[in-house]
Amino acid sequence: MKFTWGAVAYFSHEHEDEREWDILGSAAALLEHGNTTRLPTFALKQESPDFMLYDSSRLLIAGCEVTEVLRPGYRRHSFHKDAVFKPPGFQHGIPESIDNQWEPLTKLLRKKALRPYISDSWLLVYYDIGMLETDDWDTPFHERLLAELELNQLQMAEEEYERFHRILILSPNMKSLTEIYPNPNHTAELINEES
Repeated sequence: MKFTWGAVAYFSHEHEDEREWDILGSAAALLEHGNTTRLPTFALKQESPDFMLYDSSRLLIAGCEVTEVLRPGYRRHSFHKDAVFKPPGFQHGIPESIDNQWEPLTKLLRKKALRPYISDSWLLVYYDIGMLETDDWDTPFHERLLAELELNQLQMAEEEYERFHRILILSPNMKSLTEIYPNPNHTAELINEES
């Protein structure tokens, strides 16, 4: 039996459930700081959607599909697997910026809109394309996302959004949550006073 550890194991397909729990947990912590009236307190893992969310009274809030957006062509598991064989202290360098940082998100939203989820499902998307991979380092993630949404740069028809009761986008650092449907707003942010 081969031993795997750290990022190599975590980012393998075998541990997809753990990553989904991490994403859901980060979003739930942010919703607690936001203006959500019915907070998801309990969740049950299932096939589709990924979770059923319940409030503190154990009443069903919604189903929740959890997914993530990666830069085009990036194979995260292979990246971490190959990194094991790099010499100690190896620096990967700054990735090339992406021409249209919202295109992968639009493709993912369209793909998810075609799937048959229950009608009250939330879609929770972890936007795992880092700040170094975009051309705008200074503008907070939620401001860029809401500006693109306002300019219709996500290029989706209303009926595609309507497949979900709520669409939430978790920032690359997992410290900011933005609702893009039905009420586009910066839902919550964790402020780290040490940074």
